[in-house]
Amino acid sequence: MDIYKNMFQNVAGIIFHAEPEEKLANEIFDIKGKQIIIGEGIDTSISFEAKRFREKYGIYDDFILYAGRREPGKNTPLLIDFFCKYKLKNQNELKLILMGSGEVSIPEKFKKRDI
Repeated sequence: MDIYKNMFQNVAGIIFHAEPEEKLANEIFDIKGKQIIIGEGIDTSISFEAKRFREKYGIYDDFILYAGRREPGKNTPLLIDFFCKYKLKNQNELKLILMGSGEVSIPEKFKKRDI
């Protein structure tokens, strides 16, 4: 995080999405300048059709869905590692579905089967 220290210490202003984000940044860096938390809302009136999703992607078993960038910075390789360890101990049909941009390495024995 040291590479960001100078940048954070010399900004004229900074916008945070949430209070914990502001708190963390101020704990890590000695931030000067104007700070504001804008907050964000989430539209919870979104509807979905689970049957249509399952049919479109051919997913009929239980699954865990990860939606986001698939990269080390988001700990996607760690998620895959933990899921593979889980599958070795639990012989069930649970799948890990990954959607988003980026490349990840999936162990050969899990490809086209569980992830």
